[in-house]
Amino acid sequence: MNTNHRHPERGQSTAEYALLLLAAATIAILVATWATDTGKIGTLFDAVIDAVIGKI
Repeated sequence: MNTNHRHPERGQSTAEYALLLLAAATIAILVATWATDTGKIGTLFDAVIDAVIGKI
């Protein structure tokens, strides 16, 4: 039984979710690349470790 004629927006929603995921992945890659190139990841990691050690 073909029910696509009852819910034609299902295909559009799937395409919208795919585009949203693609945009989110692109932004995540850009942020990760920026953070790696600027050394922000190491700085953040050091700050977190220092904070944890300071609590002990």
